[in-house]
Amino acid sequence: MNKENTDLLELNKEILASPGSSGVHALIRLLELEKPDLNFLCPLAKAIYLVETNRAKKVDPLIALDNCLAVDYTFSGYPGSDDHAEVSEEVTHFIETEFCGKKITLGFESSGNMTHFTSFWSEYLRVEWGTKWPLELLEQPAEFIEELFNKFKRGIKNATPEAFPTDNGEFLGSLSYTLRTVNGINIDGPEYSYCNGEDNWDGLSEEFSQRFPGTRSDCDGQMCWLHHIDAETALQLGISAEGDNAIGNNSDYPAWIGKTASKKELEATWISPDDLQESYSKGELFIQESTEACLLIGFGADWDPSLLSKEDEDDENDEDDDEEDEDDGEDEASDQSIFKPLTEPLIEIAIKRGSKELPNELSLLKPYLVEFNKMVLG
Repeated sequence: MNKENTDLLELNKEILASPGSSGVHALIRLLELEKPDLNFLCPLAKAIYLVETNRAKKVDPLIALDNCLAVDYTFSGYPGSDDHAEVSEEVTHFIETEFCGKKITLGFESSGNMTHFTSFWSEYLRVEWGTKWPLELLEQPAEFIEELFNKFKRGIKNATPEAFPTDNGEFLGSLSYTLRTVNGINIDGPEYSYCNGEDNWDGLSEEFSQRFPGTRSDCDGQMCWLHHIDAETALQLGISAEGDNAIGNNSDYPAWIGKTASKKELEATWISPDDLQESYSKGELFIQESTEACLLIGFGADWDPSLLSKEDEDDENDEDDDEEDEDDGEDEASDQSIFKPLTEPLIEIAIKRGSKELPNELSLLKPYLVEFNKMVLG
């Protein structure tokens, strides 16, 4: 049969939209005579058709389920849109140091805001392949949806902060870092911020001399954490001296500092923007939980719907195979992103956290997904 006027993409969509009738679909049966491997169908549609024609034993459930992907675009931006991807990070991080023989932990609460020049930021894309969906919960829609969103959340537990201060390259990065604690004791520390190429320290002590840009060749200005420790807190930390053992009033450091503090020790109490960013990049990342996601059905790197309409043309133009192979190689090399046009899904199903019912499209596919999951589990 000549498939010149056959829209195979629409045929696949029809199967996914009305799976129960695929077994008696006359066109599929006719096409199967020419293509008994059924490769004109995406893996999920093929598996559904095999079930509906009593050939479930021929189904590869893993391939079928990997033809589905749950995607959370909340923080990555949507591929192909005109909007810029914008991401905000909240990060808790620490700088470990010592002073007068005591271990000191400086605690910071910081934030990063980034605007990407494109509409899509892959580092913040959250995905769950169909083989990892909680399919055993599909009979309880509310529980299934909640657990799917929980998987997104668990998926970023080991994520690290991505932001860094810049106004060059592929995104704008604005950050602020605020000193909040010293060995767990709350203090009113200073804030360093960088935005649109300009940096600023806010809340530095007015009582002591400061280091501003130009005073050291490798730093943009620094803050001394000792400036923000009063005598009572210093006593709690076990780093204070009294009477003749203290340095007394001066313009550089608090009076309670002991005379035994070396120049090297005092130098180490100054924190630079580079120190802050290094600490930030290793910090604990907090990202707002998402409430919306999308299920991509008929999707995956092994499923290339664009080739469907070319099958007959390729058969008739064998002499162009070498050239086409080169093109395919280029496509494969450039198609590292799962959102290249060659791998666009056949169906997109929106889901919202807190929903009590499955979307209609997913309800129609539910019995097949449940069955394929049982096959995987054995």
